[in-house]
Amino acid sequence: MCHTKAQNEFKYTPELVSSAVAAFASAYVLQMGDRHQGNLMRSGNYFCNIDFGWIGGEHPLIDAGHFPIPAALRLMLQDNNKWESFKASLVAALRHLHDEKAFILQQWEQLSGNLGLSPMLTNSLRNGIPVSLSQDEAVLKEMIERGTWTVSMKMKTFAHNLRLGRLSTM
Repeated sequence: MCHTKAQNEFKYTPELVSSAVAAFASAYVLQMGDRHQGNLMRSGNYFCNIDFGWIGGEHPLIDAGHFPIPAALRLMLQDNNKWESFKASLVAALRHLHDEKAFILQQWEQLSGNLGLSPMLTNSLRNGIPVSLSQDEAVLKEMIERGTWTVSMKMKTFAHNLRLGRLSTM
């Protein structure tokens, strides 16, 4: 498969794949908005979310959708025959979060109360886990599949690059 220089930034490691699953599962459950390639970061062999300005179901006017998986990450996974297992792992992580909802909420409410954290995150968890994980496995896999190539993802990346003064092909 032919890739551009930017698409070669991801090199396969099990840690990168596991951390990407965790990053996308947590962003989905916390209903994080403004997810685009500028707010997703790779640090060494790990992938994570940054910039938590839109959370709890709030989104900017142009947003990238539920699973804004960078094209370079997807292509790396496909090249290493890991795309299907990545989707399956992400669905399994979401299912596990759903199955452990009561325990997660109990622990989170205790932690957030002790630290004096905003109740917005607690509400996001309470509302996000049961609503967002009610879809069946096929629907979740289709949402993940579409995440990389959606028009909204391309518009969000373009708008972000335009704001930063750097235009690129998407």
